[in-house]
Amino acid sequence: MRRALPILLLAFFVPTASAEFGAYGADGWPIAVDGTSTNPFPGVHADAFTAALTDGDPLNQVAGTTLYPYWPILTAEVRRLAADHPDRVKLVSIGQSTLGLDLWMLEIANFADADSPGFIPLEQREVVWVDGGTHSNEYSGVYFTLAWAQYLVEEYETDPIASWIVDNRHTWIMPMVNPDGSNAMGRLNANLVNINRNYPVIWDGEGHDATLNNRGPSPASEVETQLNIEWFNLTQPDYMASVHCCGNLWLYPYGEEGVDPVDQAMLQKVCDDAFPEVRSACGPIWSTIYPASGSSVD
Repeated sequence: MRRALPILLLAFFVPTASAEFGAYGADGWPIAVDGTSTNPFPGVHADAFTAALTDGDPLNQVAGTTLYPYWPILTAEVRRLAADHPDRVKLVSIGQSTLGLDLWMLEIANFADADSPGFIPLEQREVVWVDGGTHSNEYSGVYFTLAWAQYLVEEYETDPIASWIVDNRHTWIMPMVNPDGSNAMGRLNANLVNINRNYPVIWDGEGHDATLNNRGPSPASEVETQLNIEWFNLTQPDYMASVHCCGNLWLYPYGEEGVDPVDQAMLQKVCDDAFPEVRSACGPIWSTIYPASGSSVD
C-alpha cells in the first residue's frame, strides 16, 4: 500500500496539474481563462518553452496528462543557457529523482578566462550555493534561482556586479531540488516525504508530522537528500541559501526549538544591517517561523 499511495495521490491531483496547460496562442504561450496569452515563466525564452512541449519525454506525462509541468520548461531553459554561454556556465545532472527526473546543477564562473594572467583559480575562490524548489510547488523559489543564473550569465558583459561575481566567485545553482513535486502536491517528493525534514541534522527533532512534514523512515532516506549531501560535501560552499516561498523572511539555523547557532550575534547583525527593507522578519528558523528540524539549512 505504501508503494501505491504516491501513485494514487498523483492520480487524484491530475486535474489540478493538467490545468496548468491548456490551449496555446499564436505566440506559443498558454491561453489563460480570460482569453489572454502570456508567458507564465518570466525570463524563459519562448524557444525553450516550445522545446519543453515538444521534446517527447514520457516522464512529463502519464496517460497524456502533464504531471511535471515546470520541470521540462526548466530543463529546456538551463540547457539553452549552457548551450548559449559555454564560456560562463556548465550544466550537469547530479543524479535522478525518485521517479527518474534529472536534478540540474549550473556551475558558473569565467571559464573562458582560465588561461589569462588575471584568472583566479576556482579552488581559491569563495563558493556560493543557491538552490530552490525543495518544496517545488513554491514556484517563486524556482523562478528566483533560475533568474539569478540568467542574470549572472546573460548580464555578464553589461552589469559590473554580475561580471565581478562571475570573475571572483565559484557559483553553484540548483533551481529544483524536488522535481517529482513540481505538481499540485509539490511539498513532498514521490515517496510523500518532505525533503526539508529528511536531513540528518536533528532529524527526529521538532516540526515533523505524518502528512505535509513527513520526515521519512530514516535520516537521508531519500535520493534527493542524498544527492544534495553528496554535492554539499563536494562543493564545500562558503555561503548557502535555499530559496522557499512566500513569507518574506530571512532565516538561519536552527530548526530545533531552543537551539541557536554559535555565531548568532553575527547573523543577527546581518539581519539588522543587510537590506532590512526586503524582508519582514529575520532570525533562527525555530523562533522566526516554526520548528523545522532536519532542514538543508541546518
